[in-house]
Amino acid sequence: ILITEGITDAISARQAGIPCISPVTTRFRKKDLTKLLKLTRAAARVVICNDAEESGAGAAGALETASALHEAGRDVRIAVLPRHEGTDKIDVNDFLNANPPEDFEAVLYHAKRYVEHLIETIPKETPATDLEPLLAPVLEAVSVAGKIEGDAYLDAIVKRFGIRRRALSSTLKGVEADQRRKATARRVEENETPVVRVNGRQLRSIIEDARGVAVAANTTRVEAGANEPPGGDAPPLLFRRGGAVVRLKTDDEAAVELAQWGETAMFGLLARDADWVTVDEEGAFHPTFPPKDVSRDLVTFPPTGFPRVDSVITTPVFGAGGELIVAPGLHADEHLW
Repeated sequence: ILITEGITDAISARQAGIPCISPVTTRFRKKDLTKLLKLTRAAARVVICNDAEESGAGAAGALETASALHEAGRDVRIAVLPRHEGTDKIDVNDFLNANPPEDFEAVLYHAKRYVEHLIETIPKETPATDLEPLLAPVLEAVSVAGKIEGDAYLDAIVKRFGIRRRALSSTLKGVEADQRRKATARRVEENETPVVRVNGRQLRSIIEDARGVAVAANTTRVEAGANEPPGGDAPPLLFRRGGAVVRLKTDDEAAVELAQWGETAMFGLLARDADWVTVDEEGAFHPTFPPKDVSRDLVTFPPTGFPRVDSVITTPVFGAGGELIVAPGLHADEHLW
């Protein structure tokens, strides 16, 4: 499948018998990348052929689109239209108007893989001392390629610039570690579930985070089920009574009552309410379990963020202020359910 810059380019390519799509500009918008990945999912190869122009805007857009496709595992290549001296710009439509379709097919046939294109855009005579920042985007692309393919790209870099493979491999490891850190950061930002790190920290800090997680999750559940206790497999509502953590115990054939909440139950709830991780030296996250000492602490010293409930009532009563309590659910000021 071919990607062109303009709609007239796409029409001309389709008239030449080439399947084609276009963002109608130099690049796809970020919010449209998901659609692009769906459209190209079954394509054996994706070739991007943007305008060849003095400003370089088309080339920059092609690289941005190619980067997104490459990261998603597509075989993406970049075709460059020949631009004669004195010509400011040439696009697919111009080329097909001046040349037979076979010539355009030849341009597409010689399109370079995305990483190969990146390598060839760096002048061969670039001093080794200036290469590291120029090779950074290349190595980022290599880091998401397959092992065999990536090894071939490293050989191409060594051959083109004459640098040592060992130094290049060492630099690549640093890039891969940085990519993992960025990926982890993105997952944390996109994930609404809180993340608690358990290694390399004092237990009191972990307990503080765990208490925050437990209170926030329980508050959300209490507010959602303030008029009636949750049923089925839904997590229970937790409260404080007499220095202990209790839950609303429900039974299809019995009245609601308060029941003790133990360490094992707290462990299970913490595991559900947060992502517990260890972090390695490279900043990558690895899943783990909440420490049992944390669940033991929360049961022994109930968080004050858990509402206090002294008893469950089944008949109307007068509150401390003289008002008759008849509505079902939590009455926080009276410490009643």
